Amino acid sequence: MGKILPAIIALGAFPATAFAQSEDDYFVTTQGLRVRQSDVYEAWFGSDRYQPNYLRAGVENGAMLLLELGIYWYEPNTSVVDWQFPNFAAKVTSHNALRFDDNLLRTNYMLHSTAGGVHYLMTRTNGFGIAPSFATAVASSVLYETVLEWLEVISINDLIVTPFGGMAAGETMHLIGDYVNSEQPAVRTEVRGTAGSVTRDFAGLTLGLPRNVHDEMDTPPSPYAVERDALGLSTAYAHEFHLRLGQEALFDGDRRGEMIVGRGELWIAAMPGFLRPGRFHRWFSNGNFASVKLRIGGGNGGEAGDVRFHSHLAGYYAQNIGSGLGTATEVALASGLRYVDRRELDLRQHYGMVHLPHPVATLWLRQGGVVAEIGARVSPDFASITSASYQRYAEENGVLGTRATLKRHGYAHSFGISGEAFASLRFGDVVIGASAEHGRYTTIDHFDRLQEEIRRPTHGTEAMTELSARLELEPQGSPVSARFEASELRNDSHLDSHYGPYQSSTRVRRLSAELGLSF
Repeated sequence: MGKILPAIIALGAFPATAFAQSEDDYFVTTQGLRVRQSDVYEAWFGSDRYQPNYLRAGVENGAMLLLELGIYWYEPNTSVVDWQFPNFAAKVTSHNALRFDDNLLRTNYMLHSTAGGVHYLMTRTNGFGIAPSFATAVASSVLYETVLEWLEVISINDLIVTPFGGMAAGETMHLIGDYVNSEQPAVRTEVRGTAGSVTRDFAGLTLGLPRNVHDEMDTPPSPYAVERDALGLSTAYAHEFHLRLGQEALFDGDRRGEMIVGRGELWIAAMPGFLRPGRFHRWFSNGNFASVKLRIGGGNGGEAGDVRFHSHLAGYYAQNIGSGLGTATEVALASGLRYVDRRELDLRQHYGMVHLPHPVATLWLRQGGVVAEIGARVSPDFASITSASYQRYAEENGVLGTRATLKRHGYAHSFGISGEAFASLRFGDVVIGASAEHGRYTTIDHFDRLQEEIRRPTHGTEAMTELSARLELEPQGSPVSARFEASELRNDSHLDSHYGPYQSSTRVRRLSAELGLSF
């Protein structure tokens, strides 16, 4: 194992690269200095800053696999229900070894994507680019499914979710970790222990722990000195962080409900000069744009949890911003992960979803202090979705003879397409925005873990829509911010069966007011 992983990593040891720039290659700092953008970019995000460490990456990934093995076999009674083969030889010679599993959704989408994300992040932090880090997540998943879980089926869904979900989450956390550790030694003040320095140190030892530890071991050269942002970190990154708490009212026909909601949103861009006055363009392959969103809530209206990661892995960015109307564009290949578990009035949604590599495009328009943003994405998705129509089927006909995931947990594995369009306008202290998301999914009717036991086959489709409009107030010079949002969730579920079709359609409207911090 210690030799296999370094060899796999070596297949693609190419950190991000930057390409030649034209003479229009500059941006203007807040102090009015004209800076060559490619110099700053190469110093902070070029291929020379971090060198691949094959040995340490192999050791760390091997140790992670041993930890996973120990966790799995610490309480084997929790997994015995999934044991399908008497021994490893029976597994590797069976034509039924490759199947979809029927584990809990949180196991498949939270735990497995976390494991894949850790393998990805450890490789990435050891100086490797996106491709070898993804290859390591794939290899670890294959080893785990094939060898370490030697009595279980080789799970098709785990082979998808672990590397692709791990890449989306791992790349996002990698970028956040780099940013929170970007305080430059040359500009550090002699006085430590202030609120700002303590916060930066805490962030570096939590969100940025892998980068912090590896930098202490490697002592990489300090990059090109740049200005500090409001948090005392490098302006080679642009960022928007929001933490808010508020009240939400729910409406579903005549039903009403309320919830206390908490929301966290982090967006970060590794693009020096982003939306600053200046003109430059470049290809990037360093996961330069990423975001994570978390929403939790509870009350008499129900309870909700929603977490999503989105990373722009590689693409092209260009901007031309002067005294008149300025523009910036980004076109990228992105990857995403989402897990939702919510019961809001009559709406019950529980699903996990991986947005497989897909295109995303964004346009920014800037005139003075007014900034407009318009963007869209379209992605192929692998999803596992709890079926509301199956619940109606089960109430009338029982669960015997249906697929394993439906019998045990009420969900089905699916493929589908989703799309999102979003727009916002910022002027002064005010931001208004709107977004629309829609996805349609069809169940995969073969390769169930217990396919041969299915006597009552079903086929389902799920359509999910989310619409929202928001108003944000962010007074300049103050970290306090407020958000007001109106949103609507729609879920249309259809199931074809031997007993006829079953339908379920729900719609919930939400109004929320939140207060918190933006920094």
